Amino acid sequence: LRLYPLPAKGYKKIKVSIEELLHDKDDRYRYLIPFVSSQKIPGFSLHIEIASTDAPVVKLSGPIKGEQFDQTQKGYFLDYQKRNIKLNKPIALSIEKRDRTKVYFQKNNHKKPNWFMVVLPKDKSVNKETIDNSSAYETLEIIWDTSLSSEKRDRVKELAFLDRFFAEHKNITYRVELKTMDISLHSQGSFRVANGEWKSLRKKLETLRYNGAKDFSKLKVDRKAHQIFLFSNGINTFSDSVSVKKGAPVVVISSAAGSDTDTLRYIASASGGKFLDLSQMKVDDAIKKLSREDAFRIGKHSKSIDDTYVKSLGDSIVVLGRIRGSKGAFTYRVAGEDHQVTITDAVPSDLLSRVWAGSKIENLSMRSKKNKKKIIALSQKQKIVTRYTSMIVLDRVEDYVRYEIVPPRSLQKRYYTLLKEKKREMRSEKKWAIEESVELMKEQKKWYRTKFPIKQPKYKEEEELGMGGDIAPVEPVVEVSDAAAPSSSRQKKKKKHSQADQTMAINLKEWNSNASYIQALDGVPNNKLVDKYFALREKHKAEPSFYVDMADYFQKKELKKEALLILSNLLELDFDNSEFIRVFAFKLMEYHRYSQAIFFFQKVRELRPFELQSTRDLALAYERAGQYQTALNLHYSILTKIWDGRFTGAKIVTINELNHLISKHRLSTSRIDRRLIARMPVDMRIVINWSTDNTDMDLWVIDPKEEKTYYGNRTSRIGGKISNDMTQGYGPEEFMLKKALRGNYVIKVKYYGTSQQKLTGPTVIRAEVYT
Repeated sequence: LRLYPLPAKGYKKIKVSIEELLHDKDDRYRYLIPFVSSQKIPGFSLHIEIASTDAPVVKLSGPIKGEQFDQTQKGYFLDYQKRNIKLNKPIALSIEKRDRTKVYFQKNNHKKPNWFMVVLPKDKSVNKETIDNSSAYETLEIIWDTSLSSEKRDRVKELAFLDRFFAEHKNITYRVELKTMDISLHSQGSFRVANGEWKSLRKKLETLRYNGAKDFSKLKVDRKAHQIFLFSNGINTFSDSVSVKKGAPVVVISSAAGSDTDTLRYIASASGGKFLDLSQMKVDDAIKKLSREDAFRIGKHSKSIDDTYVKSLGDSIVVLGRIRGSKGAFTYRVAGEDHQVTITDAVPSDLLSRVWAGSKIENLSMRSKKNKKKIIALSQKQKIVTRYTSMIVLDRVEDYVRYEIVPPRSLQKRYYTLLKEKKREMRSEKKWAIEESVELMKEQKKWYRTKFPIKQPKYKEEEELGMGGDIAPVEPVVEVSDAAAPSSSRQKKKKKHSQADQTMAINLKEWNSNASYIQALDGVPNNKLVDKYFALREKHKAEPSFYVDMADYFQKKELKKEALLILSNLLELDFDNSEFIRVFAFKLMEYHRYSQAIFFFQKVRELRPFELQSTRDLALAYERAGQYQTALNLHYSILTKIWDGRFTGAKIVTINELNHLISKHRLSTSRIDRRLIARMPVDMRIVINWSTDNTDMDLWVIDPKEEKTYYGNRTSRIGGKISNDMTQGYGPEEFMLKKALRGNYVIKVKYYGTSQQKLTGPTVIRAEVYT
């Protein structure tokens, strides 16, 4: 919830509405208001309304036990008010369920289709058991999610489910094919289960280790298996796609709170299987649902009815849909029997539009990325929170314009006037942004045309200014370009090359972590490294740097598959944490996995589109992957946008990268402002950026004359130039030298400080060094 703005020394009262369809159990609907307070509430009021033409049999428990309901035209209601009340227990409500079809109706006041809901009683769904008591031999495939986040699943309950399943099917001898899933699918062998005895399989499941991310695009099932079970939390951190096909029904079992039920429901639905949510169901109920033939399908329906959705809630089936007019009918088939429902004389309700919208969003969310625009449009219209929308409370018309949210009717005239002005400003923003970029280009050209070395007074070092102490040398993750040797005699005639052209080389210290857990790996043979990694992980499971260092170590040992899996734990530590994803993508670049890096940098850009660095990182990944035109277009998009002030200094770095691409490759530049194109080759270029937001890193370069170029001395006597000092954001900071002197250059980085408002892990620095 975002509440904006909060008045100084004032307050705001907000209303949060939560709507849900009630599950029924043991012939009663149950509702719990999960609110308790040990403090006295000065003024407490409660309104309960039941839309029913028949007097409901209601039981109340908790602080309002024994209160009575009154009747109105729409149904029955209870108004309860009390001062200085203590709610030591939650208020619970249960209503006796009537065994007959109930139909509800809501009129749409905008001359569009109305809404209806049909609740089918218990005897309309079916309890026909499909267990075959004859002896048989079957193949059961179990796919067990072993990603790091799945360690938090309720595995005790999952094992209890399997225990009960095999006990219920003692007459069947199973060949169980066990597979585990992380970023790949792994076979764990076959197990024989007879007479309900599955000791060896259980032992294997209990000793599985959880590690790395998960990739549902690698999900492959055996179509010949009689049954397929998937145990997972559904969180697809390594890809956006899910591999699932019809004809091989998958029973999806989830036990973890916070599971991605949208993905799990999609796998079950698309394959023709079932979804069993053990976090909401008892094991006995899940076994019953598994063995019950309760496939429900809507058949013929009136032309007035469309956009229908079916939900199973406890012992009931609920059908929601749209209807033109107020009358219609549809048939449905369950367990081979046809039934008809007529919509007429329905009970009026004001809640159906949102309940229907919630069901439609739930359906769309099974393919959330594909249906993102539809989900957002419907959620904004019906004011429903989704994975793409949150709650925001506004009161000024300017704030509604800022977020482009249509306000209440009283503010709409002013809103649309201001919105037009905003659109005009956005069209002129590109022009302002380009002019800003052109000014930076002018400064660059001025530096490039200056003849060096120049005479200038000796600068004062930072220490003398009282602004800091020692600077630690950086041991960077390095991407080194090929040395820029001349390629033709024409180049030689054009101009005399600097003395460094033929002899430039980059000699950088390799990054070696001095962490105790890395030292503990010394002397461990390769075939024992994975076991040692798991032993060390017990103390460092929540530390991002542990996985980065371990992945580096395994990579150097040529254990590349293991390195990638270990590194992918970053994605499981904190879902959608852009800083962790960025570090992961940086490492993919280092491992030359450019296509995969593109995917994760795109994810960062989706999460942080307002940060310049997100677009720049993606552009550099496209360049490494050889997609130069896409990289160029992305770089130019940075230059045509006004960014937050803390990112403006990065534009000059982008200008240099844009011109590097243009000079090196044949690309289309027709849409690029010609004032931003200039060939300005340099002998040396160093760029650093870092992984954490609101962090101030300072790049220092010490040249062969022992002069330090840094934010306090931005241009050296031999012509070295430091770009803007980036004190917030992620960088980048850049050093360039047009003509390099022979000798050694020392790169240093200082962690000057951070203004982060949250606890973060270590900052990862990435240094790129070019000749």
